Amino acid sequence: MFEGVVSQVLAGLLGRYVKGIQKEQLKIGIWNEEINLENVELILEAFDYLQLPFALKTGRIGKLSIKIPWKKLGWDPIIIVIEDVFVCAYPREDSEWGSESLGKRELAGKLAKLNAIELAKFSRRVTDNQTGQSLLSYMSAKILDNIQVSIQNVHIIYVESHNDQQGSFIFGLVFNSLSMQTDTQKQSFAMSLMARSRQDEVNKKINISNVGIYCQQLEEQQNLNDVGALTDAQSNFSLGLAHPRDDYLINPFCVTVSVLANNSGKRDGVPQYDMTAELTALVLSIDEIQLQQILNLCDHFTICALRTKYGRYRPPESFLSKRHKGWQIMWWQYAKDSIMADVKRRLKKTSWRFLGKRLEYRRKYVNLYRTKLELLQKGQLVSKDILQKLETLDKECDIDDIVSYRTIAEQRLQDLSVKSTKDNFSSPGSPRTDEPSAGAGRGWLNWLSLGMLGAGGTADTSSFAGVVSEDIIKDIYEGTEFHPVSSAENHLTKENYYSLRLSIPQILTTVTSRFGMKLIDGMFTGLGTEYKIWDDSATILAWLDSLEITNPLNKNKVLLAEKCSTGDGLGAPVISIQVDFLKSNENSEASTRVVVQEFNVIYEPELFFNLLHIYDLFSSFQFQHDRVLSSLNRFDNFGTRLLSKLEYMSVNQKKLLWDLRIHHFVIKLPSYDCGRELTMVFEAEDISMRSKDRVDDDSQTQDNNYFLDYMSKKTSTCFSDSLLPGLQLDDLYNHFEVSLTGFEVKVLMASRHDITSTLVKLDASIVLGLCIFLDEPMLKQLEVASIVRSANIYFSRTMYSAVVNLSTYLKESNLVGSNTSVDTKTNGPNKP
Repeated sequence: MFEGVVSQVLAGLLGRYVKGIQKEQLKIGIWNEEINLENVELILEAFDYLQLPFALKTGRIGKLSIKIPWKKLGWDPIIIVIEDVFVCAYPREDSEWGSESLGKRELAGKLAKLNAIELAKFSRRVTDNQTGQSLLSYMSAKILDNIQVSIQNVHIIYVESHNDQQGSFIFGLVFNSLSMQTDTQKQSFAMSLMARSRQDEVNKKINISNVGIYCQQLEEQQNLNDVGALTDAQSNFSLGLAHPRDDYLINPFCVTVSVLANNSGKRDGVPQYDMTAELTALVLSIDEIQLQQILNLCDHFTICALRTKYGRYRPPESFLSKRHKGWQIMWWQYAKDSIMADVKRRLKKTSWRFLGKRLEYRRKYVNLYRTKLELLQKGQLVSKDILQKLETLDKECDIDDIVSYRTIAEQRLQDLSVKSTKDNFSSPGSPRTDEPSAGAGRGWLNWLSLGMLGAGGTADTSSFAGVVSEDIIKDIYEGTEFHPVSSAENHLTKENYYSLRLSIPQILTTVTSRFGMKLIDGMFTGLGTEYKIWDDSATILAWLDSLEITNPLNKNKVLLAEKCSTGDGLGAPVISIQVDFLKSNENSEASTRVVVQEFNVIYEPELFFNLLHIYDLFSSFQFQHDRVLSSLNRFDNFGTRLLSKLEYMSVNQKKLLWDLRIHHFVIKLPSYDCGRELTMVFEAEDISMRSKDRVDDDSQTQDNNYFLDYMSKKTSTCFSDSLLPGLQLDDLYNHFEVSLTGFEVKVLMASRHDITSTLVKLDASIVLGLCIFLDEPMLKQLEVASIVRSANIYFSRTMYSAVVNLSTYLKESNLVGSNTSVDTKTNGPNKP
C-alpha cells in the first residue's frame, strides 16, 4: 500500500538531513503516528550535492513534529510542523577550495544528477508501452496531496567578510510562518467541472507571512571567527520579526503561492506544474553602502563559480598574500594547470590519445556495474571493493559516459536473464528461477523513496538494483496504487512543460546616500512575470502597468508613464518584455523584445545628477569579467591584445539580440530667457531599435580588408593562424538599426499662453555600430550612418534664443549639480 512509500520517504528525509536520529527508533515513531524532536541540528554535509558557493556553518531546528494518520491516510493529511529554524552561511575558507573538498562536492553533485537520470529511466521502464503519465510525476503529486506543512520563525543569514575597508555585513532572510495546505476551493472546482479524480490534479496553497530581507553592518568588536557567539546573537527571532528594524532592504511582506500538480496523462498543453505567486505591496529601501555590498556579493559568487572549476590548482592564499620567494612562479603554474585542465577536458572525447583510456574505463565500469546488479538481484551484499572502484570511476568519467556504461551493463544482465530463463524452460528437471528472491522483498520501495529525495538517494542500492521485471512492475502498481493511462487514451505532449507566474501590485523604492539623504523615489505598479519552461527552451515574459519617478527634494514627478487604454478595455502595460532562449545550446543567441508605451519626462538638474551618481556606482564597479578584460590591456601588441579579448568573449559571453520599440515619448527641458520661461520639448511618435547582424556596405568591405591585413602584420603567428581566418571587422561591433518616426523638437513659451513653435520635424533611419571594447583607442568607438527621409526646420530669433539659453542653463545646472554632489560626498546632508 501507499503507506509504505510515505513512511520510507519520511524516514529517508529525516535520517539524511537531521543529526542524531536512530533509524529503528525513527521507524517506530513513524508507525506510532507521531514524531516529536526538539533542538536538532542539520547534517550540513548532506547539502554538498547542491555545490553552493558558500559554506553552511550552522543549521538547527527548535522543534520538529510529524503526525501520520495511518487509519485515515489518503483522507486526512500528514501534518509536518517545524519551528525556530536558523541557518548561518559563510564564504568558503581557502582550504574548502582544495582538491579534496572540491572533489567531494563534485562527486555528490554528479551522483545527484545520475540519480535523477536513473529515476527517470526507472519511471520510463515501469510505464513502458504505457505512454501515459510518469510514475515519478504521479508519486510526487500523490505525496504533495497527502502532506500539510507548517513552518514558523525562520531566520537565514549570510555573513559577508570580503570587504576589509567597509567592514563585514550580514545579509538576512526572515519570515514568521509558512503553511502549505490543500486549496479546497480549486480542488473541488476541478473535480466537479472536469470530473477528474483526486489522483489527476492536486491543488495546494502556500502562505508565507512577514517575509523580510535585510543588510546589516557588523560592529567592529564582533568576532567573525566566533560562529557560535554570532549565531546566538542572530538567532533571536523576535529581534528580526517582532520589532521594526532600520536595515531592511525589503520591508516585511506576505506571499501567497498556488501550486497545481497535474499527474494526468492527458496534458493537452497543460503544464505539469503550474505555480502562481502573489505578493503584497513591496517597500524597498537601499543606500549606497548596501548597494556596494550587493555588487560585491554578486561578484564574489561569480568568482566562486571559477574557483569551483579551477580552485584545486590555486596556490594557498596565505602564501600568495605574503609574497614569499617564487610566488610569481606559483601564479604562472596555476594559470598553466588551469589551461591544461580545459584542454584535456575538450580532448577527452575527441582525441585518439584518450580513446584507449575511455575504452578501458568502459570495460571496467560495465563489468563492475553488472557484477553489482547480479549480486543485488540475488539478495547478496556488494563488497566494499566493488563500490570503491565504481566510485573512483564515477569521479573520472563524465555523466554521459556513466549513463551509457550503466545502460550497457543492464542490457547485458537482461540478455543473460532471458537466456537463463530459456534454459530453465528447456530443462524439465531444473528449478524455476523467475520468482523474486526472498531477500529482495520490496527493495524497490527503499530505492525509489530515497531516490526521490535527490542528493545521492539511489546510491544506497543495498536492496534493489534498479532493473525492472514484470513482477516488480506489478508490485509497484500495487504498492503505489499507480494505474497508468493506456496508450489509446493518452494525449501526452512530447515535452515536459512548467509554468511559473509572479504578481506584485506595487513596489515603492527609495535610494539614499550613505549619509541618509534621499536620492530618488520610485513607484512601480502592476508588475508581473511569467516563466514558461520546456525541455529544450524557455520563455520569460514581464510587464509593468505604470511607472512614476519623483524628485524627493520637491516631490515633483519627473517621469510618468501610465497604462494605455485599448479597444478590449484591458489596457496595455507601459513596459512589456519577452526573452526567448534555447537551453540545449549554451552558445545560442537569446532574443529580447521590449515594448514601451507613452511616457513623459521633465528634466530637473538635482534629480538628474542624483541619477548620474547612482549610475557612477554601477559603472565604477568592476566585475570579474571586466577585470579580466582590463588585465588583457597589458599586452602591448594590439593584434595579440585584441584577439585575446575576442577569444575570452566568445567563450564567456552570450550574444543577446534586442528588439526595442517605444510608442510616443515626451521629454521636457525647461530654461529661462530674460525672465521668460522657455521649455524645449523633444517628442516622437514611434522609435524602434533592432539588433543587426551585418552592415552591407562597400566601404565596410574595404575597411574589413584593411583591418585583416593590418591584424595579420601586427599579430603573432600563434594567434593569427587560429583566430584570424573567418574574423570580420563587424565581429568587433554591436550593430543596431534605429528608426525615428514623427520626431519633433518644439519650444514652449509659457508667457505666451503656452504657444508652441516647432523647431525640427523629421523621420530618420539610423544604423549604429558600438564597439564591444570601449577601451581600445585603435578602434572606432561609435559608427553612425543615417538616412533622413524628410525634415522640416523652422528657425527664428526666438528659436535661436531658446537653444542658446538651454545650453547655458544645462552648463549652469551641471556646475550646481557637481558642487552639490561634492558637498554631499564630503559633508553629508545638511542637518535641520
